[in-house]
Amino acid sequence: MPHKLTRRLPDVRTLYQILPKGKEGGAEFGRVVDLLLYHQARTTGKTITLFSDAAGDYRGLDSFEPALSRRDGTTGYQYKFYPSPLSDGHRGEILKALSYAEKTRKQTALRKWILVTP
Repeated sequence: MPHKLTRRLPDVRTLYQILPKGKEGGAEFGRVVDLLLYHQARTTGKTITLFSDAAGDYRGLDSFEPALSRRDGTTGYQYKFYPSPLSDGHRGEILKALSYAEKTRKQTALRKWILVTP
C-alpha cells in the first residue's frame, strides 16, 4: 500500500526575498546563477563563459554557452534581479536587454536568449 503524504511542504521564501535588496542582492544573485550554470556545464561536458558584474555584460549577456558549431548557435543568459510579478518598468528594461542582444546577434551567433530572474 503506497504511503500517503499527510503534511504539506512548508512554503519557502523566494531568492528575491532572501537576498539583500539593490545592487548587493543583484550581485549575489548573479553569483548564485553563475555557480549553477558552471556546475551544470561541468557535469554535462559543456563550456560556459561567465562575466562578473565588474566587467559588465558582453554584448547584452551575463553568460553564454558557445556554440559547438556556427549552425548550433550560442545560448545566452541575461540575469535580472527583479521581483515577481514584474513591473512595467522591469518589462521595459527586459525588452531593452533583449533588443541589444538581438542587435549584436551576428557577433555572438546567438540562437537562444534565456532570461533568469529569482
